[in-house]
Amino acid sequence: MVIRHGEKPDGIGNGNQSGIDQNGNSDPESLTVRGWARAGALAVLLALAPPLNNEVLARPTAIYASAPVKTRDTEGDRIGTHSRRPSQTISLLANKLEVDPDLSFTLGQEAQMVTAAKATGGIVLVCWEHEAIPAIAGEISGKDSPAAQLKWPKQRFDIVWIFENEDGISSWTFRQVCQRVLDGDSSQPIQSSV
Repeated sequence: MVIRHGEKPDGIGNGNQSGIDQNGNSDPESLTVRGWARAGALAVLLALAPPLNNEVLARPTAIYASAPVKTRDTEGDRIGTHSRRPSQTISLLANKLEVDPDLSFTLGQEAQMVTAAKATGGIVLVCWEHEAIPAIAGEISGKDSPAAQLKWPKQRFDIVWIFENEDGISSWTFRQVCQRVLDGDSSQPIQSSV
């Protein structure tokens, strides 16, 4: 399962709310109040077995989120981000499930993260920044797969992308589940790359 982090302080659907850290301090790299509400709602939704009113979602046994680091790779290209939103979004769920989240990968290291996630077995939840989620989809199910061709809209925080592979050999199936955990969440999946 792949999700985007909760709402951020960019004014998109947030009424220009500022970010706040887990201690209530102003922080532009943290979730907004609505983002924290989403993190709490996802913790309840995904911790239930099976999740409330949804036969497709599952309780994760491993959790990955992009780490808040800004650095450069060996070619000098920027990787990473200062954003704490992905790790904050999964923090409540990880605590509830008593699962130590893997925060050893950052933005730009999607291929390495997917390799590690596939090796864990079980049910994996990944929380990442929206721009890189199609790249994650490509690493999971192939660069020409339908999911890899989608563009995650910057205003959407309310979708779960699900990839399933029952036998480890056949191709991956892809579907989208609308979270529907907060007022105003859409009931429509992401439709196109536009």
